This record gives sequence, C-alpha cells and structure tokens, in this order.
Amino acid sequence: MNDPMVSVVMMTYGHEKYITQAIEGVLMQKFDFDIELIIANDCSPDKTNSVVERIMEEHPRGNWIKYTSHKENKGVMSNFVWALEQSKGKYIAICEGDDYWTDSLKLQKQVDVLENNPKLTGCFHNSEERYWNDYTKASSLYLNIGGAREVSLQDMTMNNIAPTASIVFRTPVPKEVFSNAFVNLPIGDWPLHLLNLRKGNYYYIPQVMSVRHLYVESTWGMQDQIRNRNIVLNVYDILINSNWFSLSTIQNLKKGKNNLRNPENPFLKILKYRCKRLLSLLTKR
Repeated sequence: MNDPMVSVVMMTYGHEKYITQAIEGVLMQKFDFDIELIIANDCSPDKTNSVVERIMEEHPRGNWIKYTSHKENKGVMSNFVWALEQSKGKYIAICEGDDYWTDSLKLQKQVDVLENNPKLTGCFHNSEERYWNDYTKASSLYLNIGGAREVSLQDMTMNNIAPTASIVFRTPVPKEVFSNAFVNLPIGDWPLHLLNLRKGNYYYIPQVMSVRHLYVESTWGMQDQIRNRNIVLNVYDILINSNWFSLSTIQNLKKGKNNLRNPENPFLKILKYRCKRLLSLLTKR
C-alpha cells in the first residue's frame, strides 16, 4: 500500500463514552484516496482500549486504524506530538477522541481545496459546540464568520479560530513541533496553526462538519474561563519569547496578549470581540 493521502490523528484519554462516535465519524468518510487513522491512547484508566479494539475487529473499515495503547501515561502534549510523528500522509487531519465529524465528505472537500490551491497550508471549517447529555442547554457555533475566506498568520495571532477537529494541513510538520519547548506548552493546536501559517494561509469553509462535546471532565471547553485565560496568556509569553516568528508576528502576538489581559474585558467578551475583529479584517480583503 502506498503512503496515504491523509493521516487522521486521534488522541484519546478517558474517552470511553465518546470514542465510538469519534472513530465512526472518520470511518464513514467518502473519498477517492487512501487514509490512515492513527489512534494514540494515553494509558486511559477506563474501557477506551476495549472499545477501540472491538471496532477494529468488527467494523468493515477497521483496517484503516493504526492503534497504539501506551503502557504509561505520556501526557497530553507528548502524546499529541508522538501521534504526529507516526503520520505518513501528504496531509494531516486532527480529531480528538471526544470530538466527532458529521459530514461524510469532510476530508474530500478539504483535500480538494488544498490540492487546487498549492499556496495554502491548511483548511478548516466551522464546528458545533454541543453539551454532552444535557438537553436543557442550546448548542452554538464555534465561529460566526459567514463566508469562505483565507485566514493569515496575523489573523490567528489574535485568537485560535480553528476548531481542533476541523483542521487539515500539509506535511511536513514544522520542525519546532518536535522540540522540548513545544512539548512543554500547555496547549498544542493553536501554536501548531501559528507555525503552519508561516508557510501560507489557511482556508476557511463556513460549513459545520464537526462537533465538540462540552462536558465537565473536558480539558478546556467546560473549565473555568479565568483558568483558560491564564493558560493562553502563558502561551502568548512563550511564543513571544521564542525564536519561531518574525518581528512583525511577535508584535501582533503582543497585541493579542494585551487585548486578553485587559482587566476591563471578561474573557468571553474578548473572544467575541476577536471574532468580530477578525470578520472585519477578512471582509476588507
């Protein structure tokens, strides 16, 4: 078998309730190329391992899966980087074990965009934020950007506007991702996007093709927003003090950090402001 066109990277830990939906969202994909699904289980304490092994044995497309269950917990970032290292595809897609894809043509649509636009580095789409097993709360969209647009490095310095389960990007993975400095970051997707965008823009498709579950044990979406804000501020500091970016990008990162640390603006209001600002920037092009 030739190297796949797309490597789908799926990190999982304690996702027994969600992993079936995540895997099936990948295995339902329709496309005219080869893919691999790399699942990296970070020594889950629940029955995630049994669920994955059952799907591999019973699903007619179970042979797409390349599964590793680590004997010891590596940590979120180390597991993420390890999974990226296993990828052999021309493109990499990401879907964590508690997210899932809802459009069977998702990968085909995104690969078509990238194949037809070689200057683009990646492609992402909108996503639904859905409360797990709580039918009293309304879902919402991750983004309020209405039309398809290119998104630049400067745009991304203000906020991570790419839902994790929405991204497809070109390989090779930036070399900085495999450094200790990257592995020690508290979050990985946004810094990865910033590093990718040095080579070319992303393309945004305004279709909802994935869902992020919001639940109490999630590592981000349902956590205290002050905590999340402080984590992002810390990441800003690390990125600003790295040697990964040009002076102009560092200046933009400083602007993003200053906006976030403004005590007169609660974290959620700042996020809404950033989306509006980004929309304004994009519509001027």
